[in-house]
Amino acid sequence: MMYLEGGFNFRNGWWNSVTTVSVILDVSIALCSLGKSIKTGAALRNLLQSNAGQVLTRKLRSEIIRLFGSTAGRVFTAAISVLGSITGYSIGNMIALAIDRVDQNPNNGYLFG
Repeated sequence: MMYLEGGFNFRNGWWNSVTTVSVILDVSIALCSLGKSIKTGAALRNLLQSNAGQVLTRKLRSEIIRLFGSTAGRVFTAAISVLGSITGYSIGNMIALAIDRVDQNPNNGYLFG
């Protein structure tokens, strides 16, 4: 319910702690990167199958390099995110800490609480 004097209050709980939000962000980043990599890999496989009997042209070669480069970048991003989650300081943790530093009660370990 909205309070007239203070607006909506999240309160401090496990759902808005810095560690919980950072893990959610890390998992989301890793899943998005993995999904994009799988989709790009499938597109690359279809591209190679459609041109199986032909000699690799310059355009086809550049398309393969472009797809492989984007896939490698996404896999690298996911690997960095997972490694950071294991070590305790990751992309999601940096985002959650930055939000915690600028919210109403800075550096209290909770986002918007």
